[in-house]
Parts: sequence; structure tokens; C-alpha cells
Amino acid sequence: SFICRKEIPNIRTLHKIKKTTNLIGILYGTMTLELGGTVSITCEKTGYSAVLEFKLKPFLGNNENVNQIMGKIKLGKEVLATLEGHWDSEVIIRDKKTDASETFWNPTPEIRQRRLRRYTVKFEEQDDFESEKLWQHVTRAINNKDQTEATQEKYILEEAQRKAAKERKALDEVWVCRLFEPDPLTGEWNYRYADTRPWDPLNDMIQFEKDGIIQTKVRHRTPMVTVAKIKRSAKSKKEECGFSSPEPDNPDSSGSEGILQH
Repeated sequence: SFICRKEIPNIRTLHKIKKTTNLIGILYGTMTLELGGTVSITCEKTGYSAVLEFKLKPFLGNNENVNQIMGKIKLGKEVLATLEGHWDSEVIIRDKKTDASETFWNPTPEIRQRRLRRYTVKFEEQDDFESEKLWQHVTRAINNKDQTEATQEKYILEEAQRKAAKERKALDEVWVCRLFEPDPLTGEWNYRYADTRPWDPLNDMIQFEKDGIIQTKVRHRTPMVTVAKIKRSAKSKKEECGFSSPEPDNPDSSGSEGILQH
């Protein structure tokens, strides 16, 4: 699960999104990638929630059964509306009380053009355990259609992982995940650097990822403000601005390039 920061007009809220999706490739003449599973979205502040089910194409289904989505929007336990359609085309929302329906989502060509571009880290900048670098020999063998070599390279990786696990156990060492940590109550793995504060449209500019850590670029940094004891002199009374804010000694974790000025 992870935290999504989102601002709705006049409402500042946190949305906790729990994702249990699966990516399944099924052969229909050509290889097709499907998105299947459920996504739960909960607003802990207002009590609103939604459950979306991404349905997989049945074995004997047709093109109308591809990319189907169904869902419910609830307040507490009460179902307010239902959703049905295709996530890559039109989704209809239906009011549970009035039975009135309308288009909830229908990506126009303009919306499709605003899709985020896929970005991958350059191979030489990746860590040793990032997937592309770690599985490079397996990938090469698959591309060369050499199943024997691919199997052997996969075996080498798995044996190295087993050996490392045994060595850690012998030394009584615990593997510490760099980007995720388990919830002590539920045991679920959560992103370690989740930014849970409400989005500030006046100060927050963009969010970006660097070294696996999600950061926020802001217009102005907000340093810790302390009240310093100042010995006033007759000469300085007219020149002082009446408050003191220490300059930040270190760059903030948001990666901002903003400069605090008085």
C-alpha cells in the first residue's frame, strides 16, 4: 500500500491506496498483457472509499471483455454509486439512490497525448540489484531464444541469493530493505519515504523520484524558525527587522532549489 497526496477543491485529504493487482500475460494469437485484481482507495479523513476490480478476459470472451473495470464508491458501509466500463475507454457511474448514470471517465485523444512518458534509469547508473542489471544475462539469452542459457543464468542468480541468505543467517544478520518497511501491526510492506502531508498548491511544484525516493520540489523552503535573544543597541534598533530566521545549514530533503530571502 502507499499514500497518494491529492487536493480536491476546498478539501485537503489523504488517500490511502491499497493495491493487490496482478499482471498476467495470456496468449491470444499474439502476447497480450492484462491488468487484473482489485484496488482499494480510502480517505481516512472523510470516510469515503472506493473498490475497483480490474477484470481479466475470460477464456472464451471477446474483445468487449478486455480491460473491463467494475467498482463501488462508499461512505462507510453505504454504497453511493457503482462504476462499470473499460478503463482504457468509457466508464459509467451510476447513482445508487436515483439510478441516474453519466460518463465518469472517457479519455479523449488530448488526454491520451498527456500520458506520462516512460522513463528508465540509464543502465550504467543502476544499482547492482536493480532488475535490468541483475537479470541482464537472462534477458540476453531470452532475446537470443536460448532457453538452455536462460535457465542456467536464472539458476546462477537463485543460487547466489540462497548463498547470501545462508551467510546472513549464520552471522545472525537481518536483511534491511532500503525503500520499504513492514507495518508492525499488519505485516504489510509500506514505502519508507511516503510523503503524507497534504499537497500545497501554493508552494509544492512537482513530485519526482531520485534514487528510489519520492521527493517534492517546492517554491520556498520552510526552515525551523527560532526566536533568538538579541541585545539591542541604540544604533541597531532602527536597522533590525523585528524577527530572526536562521538560514538552513543543509539542503532540504525535498530537493528544492528555492532560496529564502528577507
